[in-house]
Amino acid sequence: MIKEFTYDLSEIKRLKITAASSDIKVKSTLEKQMKVIVETDKKDYEPVVEKHGPSFELKLSKKGGQWGFLNIFKSEDAESATIFVPESIARLNIGNASGDMDIADFDLEYLKVSSASGDIRIVNTASDQIEVNVVSGDIILRSSNFNDGSFKSVSGDISVGILPADKRNVKISTVSGDAIFAYSDVPSLAVYFSSVSGEMNSEFAMKSEGKYYHTEDESPSEKIHCSSVSGDLVLKVSSSTETIKEPLKRKEEVIIDDKKLDEETEKTLRLFEEGKLTEEYTRQILEIIGYTAEEIDKLLSQENTKNAEESKGGEQV
Repeated sequence: MIKEFTYDLSEIKRLKITAASSDIKVKSTLEKQMKVIVETDKKDYEPVVEKHGPSFELKLSKKGGQWGFLNIFKSEDAESATIFVPESIARLNIGNASGDMDIADFDLEYLKVSSASGDIRIVNTASDQIEVNVVSGDIILRSSNFNDGSFKSVSGDISVGILPADKRNVKISTVSGDAIFAYSDVPSLAVYFSSVSGEMNSEFAMKSEGKYYHTEDESPSEKIHCSSVSGDLVLKVSSSTETIKEPLKRKEEVIIDDKKLDEETEKTLRLFEEGKLTEEYTRQILEIIGYTAEEIDKLLSQENTKNAEESKGGEQV
């Protein structure tokens, strides 16, 4: 049966989605609400959700233990899920133990996708930072772009393209899978390639000095660090004319409405205001709750200003 759930994410900037063995499709939407459409055989099924300040977590199954970078679940209720995420989300983290994942049409500051078994496909998405990890399965990026990227695979291939020649940093780690990067033009590139039995292959001219390769440019704008056991690194140039999004770092003004702070945040700030928590420990708690360094500075600045005004008022009495 199909079940549908909606959640208001108008005040949310960071979203985490976890599952056990579901095929997941995640798409961007102009709506303020997140819509979750789940295929399940349980009439009483409902996802678990948690909200902490500007962070929201959607759990398609209940957690059991922990393994590596993924949660292991006791039971799986959702066979598949299609999730429409508001475009206002800046940071997106998706983890799945087993199942294919498709992510499409996002413009993000940070994207992390992790899977133990299953293919990961990312399409028409731009992110300042992107991190993709898979044990058994392929990583595929199409019509997508990033400034800093990290791609890790044990037995699957990594296919990225078509990338515009631009300034970026890339880290690749594979055991037996190949990494294939396609560019729209010859990039200004420096590569460090370390492998036991894999090979480095490039369709465009590159000079080699041991494990180091580079194009003719004196100061290459893109850097790739690739380590592999038996996988190859293949660099290509494509004649495609498709338009690729440009990833930009968001520099939004930090605005915090103290009337909408969650209970944990209010309690933490109250203890700080009363002098029962040091500033350092308060910062650590707020970071765990999900606030960024800029948001924490804003929160503590508001509390310090409030304390100073109250202190001044007491002296005048």
